[in-house]
Amino acid sequence: RYAVEPSEEGGSISIRAHEEGELLVVTVSDNGTGMSREQIDAILRQRNGKRGKSRNYLTNINQRLKHIFGKGCGLVIRSKEDGFPGTEIQVRIPLRNEETLE
Repeated sequence: RYAVEPSEEGGSISIRAHEEGELLVVTVSDNGTGMSREQIDAILRQRNGKRGKSRNYLTNINQRLKHIFGKGCGLVIRSKEDGFPGTEIQVRIPLRNEETLE
């Protein structure tokens, strides 16, 4: 909706997943208009507002992942200023197998 819909030529969205050490990394990327560094920083650093809730869903997701899984987990966001064709968002969570789940 935000990334490729505004473009008359359309666009593409890709979803990939891979293991990185003990993490599962799910990457969603597009070739849309991208985000500025200021927008990305605002999402990743936004503080909770009234009643401890943020109005930005990406901020909420990032905060919850960090709270549940720790500092090395959460979202990584990159965009045109980082050399990407649009925006790339990685979700980084612990990789668990049946042996670790009890």
